[in-house]
Amino acid sequence: MGSGRRRTGDTVRAAQLPLVAVLAVVGGGLAVVALRDWELGSVVVALGLVLAGVLRLALPAQVAGWLVVRGRVLDAAMLLGAGLAVLVLALNVPGG
Repeated sequence: MGSGRRRTGDTVRAAQLPLVAVLAVVGGGLAVVALRDWELGSVVVALGLVLAGVLRLALPAQVAGWLVVRGRVLDAAMLLGAGLAVLVLALNVPGG
């Protein structure tokens, strides 16, 4: 079940920093979509998903926080796959 140690509030907040970084990038991309250019914004969203996948691969579960859903490899594969799919669609859909 765990080590039996409780995490302090600062530790819990620090564990969410990777997710906050990813949400900031994705949110910025969505703002670009809404205010300026859907293609550029979609590329930024894709980069946010790729960032999430890389962080999930690089960080241990205790530090990755809410980026942890399943196993490390599955989480990273899903995030990297989604990022790649959004990037391919953003760059190939005509009308940008």
